[in-house]
Amino acid sequence: MNSINFESKIQHALAQRDYDTALELYADWNASLTVNATQWPAVHRQNAGSLARKRLYDLVRPFIGKSARNLAALENFVGLRSVPFANPLQQPSFFYFPGLRAQPFYSLEDFCELNSLLSVVGRSFSQLQAPVNEHAVSYVDHIGSVPQQAQWQDLRHTWQAQHLITGGKRQPASEAFPTEFLDCFKHDLIPNCPPFAPEVFISVLESDAYIPPHYGISNVKLTAHIPLCVSDKAWLKAGDEVFTWSDDAKVMIFDDSFLHSAKNAATTTRSVLIFDLWHPDLSVEERQFVQHFMRIYSSWEPRFGQLAGLDKES
Repeated sequence: MNSINFESKIQHALAQRDYDTALELYADWNASLTVNATQWPAVHRQNAGSLARKRLYDLVRPFIGKSARNLAALENFVGLRSVPFANPLQQPSFFYFPGLRAQPFYSLEDFCELNSLLSVVGRSFSQLQAPVNEHAVSYVDHIGSVPQQAQWQDLRHTWQAQHLITGGKRQPASEAFPTEFLDCFKHDLIPNCPPFAPEVFISVLESDAYIPPHYGISNVKLTAHIPLCVSDKAWLKAGDEVFTWSDDAKVMIFDDSFLHSAKNAATTTRSVLIFDLWHPDLSVEERQFVQHFMRIYSSWEPRFGQLAGLDKES
């Protein structure tokens, strides 16, 4: 079907207020292109963007429940309202949930059930301290697209990760660990939002390696670092605060939606176990909403995600 036929069918669907058919036609038209859809006339870019975001809103809206924060998060995401970040140094790159505490670091006291999980992790400590094996990969390559700056490209060789659980799926490296250890990441404290979470991996940063400032994807989760091999010369900065490993700071929990960076200034490698935690201010209902949102988004995005931003293109 050529562009003229698509336009004709779309105009007919819009005249009939058949917005679902119009959106499907836009998606089919976009899939048929050999050039970028940003070249469409402005009216089509506007229509396609609005209809794509409306589809996501309509799919997620039934799961809002009674939480006003759920509604604000959804409306902010699809552009129906603009919710400012609570802190100027906080800027999640994907999904922002308003009304949560906005602070770079958290303590164990914020997670009353975390100690029982940590005790299970501790029983596998010797295995976690073992050198990374053939399952280790460059963490930068695992991320995918990163800035072309030399500091990021250097990390391809100095930042390794051994993934145990990715997007809720156990990875080959996990086979070396007991079931008790792996099952502890099914705990209610752990975000279960595939394909985005949970993530559990061993992060190894070589001597003198530096991770430049960047933002994580969302403030609905925090990141826990369990020290395996660390020194007081390894640090992480989030917002305006800096964490260094010491005897009285065995576990680091931080909000990676804050601008953050890290460096291992020691002469030895820095190794930590990393996993996600729900933000402690989220209610059970709000956690469930986030789970529904992530599930629906992951199904919606491959077909409609590109359309949703067309009217934002210059």
